Amino acid sequence: MIKTCSSCGDRHPVELFNRDCTRSDGRDPRCKYCTRSACRASYRRHETKHRALKQRWKDGNRDRHRQINRQWQLANPEKVRQGAARYKARLKRATPPWADLELIDFIRAECPKGWHVDHIHPLAGDKFCGLNVPWNLQYLPPEVHWRKGTKLPVDAEDQVQSAIP
Repeated sequence: MIKTCSSCGDRHPVELFNRDCTRSDGRDPRCKYCTRSACRASYRRHETKHRALKQRWKDGNRDRHRQINRQWQLANPEKVRQGAARYKARLKRATPPWADLELIDFIRAECPKGWHVDHIHPLAGDKFCGLNVPWNLQYLPPEVHWRKGTKLPVDAEDQVQSAIP
């Protein structure tokens, strides 16, 4: 059976329309492609709000969030390995030949228990890449490290200062 999309006007098989039990024919008037485009556009318009809602859920459901992530990791070991390999390659590219590798290893070995070694200028920033050199490393608590992500130091400075006792 064929149906016409109310948004793009194209004719598609009924299977390309989402189910909608409130409609007489049981299908959404827009095709899945148009619905997806509209959802993406709405997300972009309200991205800040969506991110805040997602963060609020994560903060309120920390154990559930960890469980979901762990299940995904167990179900996708190849993707986990690929992510680790990409990080190692990025780290290797960001380490200049003149870098003091012994000092970098020492800094990592002396990291306080429960803290993370963080790159002040991220290796995978949106606008630039930092270097893997001793003066670009700092110790951060895990929560601040995760929140900082690939932000520039100016953007994350208030988060870092509030977390360090």
